[in-house]
This record gives sequence, structure tokens and C-alpha cells, in this order.
Amino acid sequence: MQHWSKLSFLIITILSASLTFGQAGDVSHGLAIGGQNPPGALGVLAGSVHDNNNKPLEDARVELRSLRTGQNVASAYSNSDGTFEIDQVPQGTYEVVVTNGLSQDRQQIAIEGVTSNVHFRLASGQSADAKLGNNSTVSVAEMEVPKKARQHYEKAAEDVKKSKLDEAAKELDAALAVHPHYAEALTLRGVLKMDQKHMEEALSSFQEAISSDPNYALAYVATGSAYNALGQYDNAARALERAQDLNPRSWQAHFEMAKTEIAREHYELALHEINRALDIAPEAYPPMHLVRAHIYLSQKNYPEAMTELEAYLQKAPQDANAAEARRTLDQVKAFAAQK
Repeated sequence: MQHWSKLSFLIITILSASLTFGQAGDVSHGLAIGGQNPPGALGVLAGSVHDNNNKPLEDARVELRSLRTGQNVASAYSNSDGTFEIDQVPQGTYEVVVTNGLSQDRQQIAIEGVTSNVHFRLASGQSADAKLGNNSTVSVAEMEVPKKARQHYEKAAEDVKKSKLDEAAKELDAALAVHPHYAEALTLRGVLKMDQKHMEEALSSFQEAISSDPNYALAYVATGSAYNALGQYDNAARALERAQDLNPRSWQAHFEMAKTEIAREHYELALHEINRALDIAPEAYPPMHLVRAHIYLSQKNYPEAMTELEAYLQKAPQDANAAEARRTLDQVKAFAAQK
């Protein structure tokens, strides 16, 4: 039995209760208005990813890295026909790294103000989704979990849904007493620690989960969220990139990465990540509109920001961030009216 969908929604629900971004700008409270505009479009990187049988590979992760610093400066995912495109790339020489499941390839390329093309051919084989466990597969570590531990975990998950967090913690302790290396239980325990603001304990629990099952992508998502909360954004990015490598269709990883990129003022990357999350999420998740609103405000795109704030408030009028979102929407409307 799989718990990815259930646990992932529980985790994101808890984590987003304290959803905050950036610093105040032109508005005294709420989401920031202002920030720097994204750089102008100087070049385009276009390409394709196929396997050894010339079959297009969908959802391969493409990273554009600085040769000087090694940092990821842009990223994308291949489409159903294996193609990808990254625009607004400053001129220079970069390393392009493509990852699909356990296969990876890299090339150097010069961006010179026009469209530069690159093509990859990766080894055939199953993607990370199929080999490492997701909605439709069971990892080796999960198969080893005893039935009694699963029952305690299921009860804990139900308790979380009912906001009975103390009872949930007891059930998780019981599950881990039966099976100490239960990655899902360790991850949910860490999320409860985050909810209590015990961040170091949360990170310790997430690390235990990863040690117990290195292929459990959601533990990396939770780790990234914890580092986001601590303001350690580079650490967050590394954890979330690993989550995306393990499960390219993890909307939770893209949601958290969008928050990371906002904090690092990489607004175009943040917009790409949140749009990706919206594309692959099984159902609409209101805080995604809040994230997009913040990005548009940072880019001074006030009409789009207002649209996103209104969408968020319509879908989640009683959410923990609703009051702040209303104040921000009123301020943005007043600000835009003066233009």
C-alpha cells in the first residue's frame, strides 16, 4: 500500500501554515512589492533528450550551471516530445547537465545572444519514478515495514488530518518502536517537530528517514522545507534537487523550490517551478496562488499579482495566510490605482 499522496498532502498542509517569503518592500506588511526586474533576454538554450533507441524522454531535468561557480543558474524539464527551452540566458559559457532517473550526461555550451542548441542521448532504462518508488511502485525499504508499524502509521496520518497532533505523535512513536527505520513515519515525525518549531529535531528525523530509505523523495522535500524555514536556501535547493531527481513529477518539490528561488531572488526560476507544480499537481492547491502572487509582486507585475491573490482568497478564505493576503491585495489595488 502506498502513502505518498496522503502523507505529501499532510506535510504540505502543515508546512504551508507558516508560509512566508522575502522581506517587506513598498508595502509595510504582507508580501513584498518591489524587488529587481529579471534580466533581459540575451540568449536561448534549446535542445532535446532521447534514449539510446531515439525515444523522447519526458521530464528529464535540465540544469544550466555556471562554469565559474558551479551553481545552477536556470533549469527546465523536457516535454513529452523530449524538447526543452531556457530563455533569458546571459551570454557566456555554461555546463548543461541532464538527469533522467539514474542516467546523467553533461555538455559545455556557449550562449552568444541567439538560440544555442544542444542534444542529449541518455542510457535506456526506467526513470527514477519507476525504479525508486512513487505513487505506483513500492520501494524495497517500504516492503520491509511490518504490518503493525503500518497500522500505527495509518492511525497517525488520520490523527493529523483531524489536527490531533499529540495523538499522532504517540502513534508514530509506536510505529517506530516496531520498525525504527520506517522512512514515512520518520518523515511525518519530523514534520510534527517542524510544526512545533523544533527545527533541529525535525532535520534529524528527516536525515534518519533518508538514511533508512535514500530513495524516499518526500523526505528530501521535507528537508528542503526545513532549510527554507531556517533561511538556508542553498541547502534547501540541494535537498529539493535530489527530490526532483528521484521523482520528477513531485509537485511538492517544485512548490518548495519555488519558495527557495523567491528567497534567492531568482524570480524567473521561481515562476518556472511554481508553474510546474501547478501543471502536475493532482488538484489545485491554494497556496500555489500565493507563491505566484509573490513572484509577480517582486517583478512589479501588479495585475497578475492581484489575479493570483484573488484566486487564493477565493479558494482558501479561511487559510492561515488569508488575512495577510487581503491586506496585501488592498495595498496593491491602492498602489496600482495611483499609477
